[in-house]
Amino acid sequence: MPPIAPTKRCIAGKRTPMLLTLVGGLFCLLLFLTPSDAVAQRYTLKCYSSIKERYSLVLTIYDGDTSFRRNTITSYDAFAFYGSVKRPVLASLTSPRMNGTLFFYLENSDITITLDTEKPEASRIVGSRTNSQFRYALENCGNGNAEECIENYVQQNPNSIFSPFMLYERLSMLPLERLKPLFDALDGDARNTYHYHLMADRIARAQAVTEGAQMPGIQYVDNNGRNVSFDTLRDTSRCNIILVGATWCASCRQIETSLNNAYPYLKQHVILIDRQPQKWDAPGLQTIVADHIPYLLLIDKQGRVACRDLRQWELKRRATEAGCPTK
Repeated sequence: MPPIAPTKRCIAGKRTPMLLTLVGGLFCLLLFLTPSDAVAQRYTLKCYSSIKERYSLVLTIYDGDTSFRRNTITSYDAFAFYGSVKRPVLASLTSPRMNGTLFFYLENSDITITLDTEKPEASRIVGSRTNSQFRYALENCGNGNAEECIENYVQQNPNSIFSPFMLYERLSMLPLERLKPLFDALDGDARNTYHYHLMADRIARAQAVTEGAQMPGIQYVDNNGRNVSFDTLRDTSRCNIILVGATWCASCRQIETSLNNAYPYLKQHVILIDRQPQKWDAPGLQTIVADHIPYLLLIDKQGRVACRDLRQWELKRRATEAGCPTK
């Protein structure tokens, strides 16, 4: 008797359990993998302090261009932030109870920070390899000639995400001819950082007020609280000088007195930081790249920048070179 040929139903009956087993296995595998994968793509940031009262702590995350996002938690001595980042990014913690800002790097891991509210930079950070490397880079340049050390670090590590931060925060007052080559050499991951974009904007503004360039028009609040324009106040019959200072800056007041007494042939314009509604972020100050005080900017009779970030001891020589009338 010839063997009975298997029917489609028999074949299906034998294969169906195998197919269900395979699908069920894949489903269980996905359930098993998904939680751990999600955890790996998130951060847990726990912060502790010795302050035993209710206050606010602000976490600011700088996402890699000129944008940022803030998260504020009000608690007592313990704070917890949760989220995710695509790569290690710069972040900061600030609070009215902190004597300054703590900068650190946020990455997808369990990070614990023991805050030193009096000296934020001394806060203890654990659970982050990136922050260990960041702290080492900063502390390695903490002694001796820090400026030269940081300059060497940036030159030797043009791809490091730390280089733009160190360049902007520690070396941005360098003359443009020294600053720009360091910036131009940055590459790779360094170009995807928040401070790289800040530095690009700063250099572009600095180039707009380089010596020989026409002084850009700026507006500011004068000592009498009026909104004024430099273009309107500029004396076209003589050289002008802009002094950026503050009411609490003793050396600024000394320079202002010296300008009035020793350089009456220069038309003086004083911009006080604490009189500007936006303080250091005032558009006029941003335009002339004034990020420290006292800050002097000499303008010749033609309205061109004769010298920026001028030192008082070289004022007479630079004024003479710019052809400023002395009477």
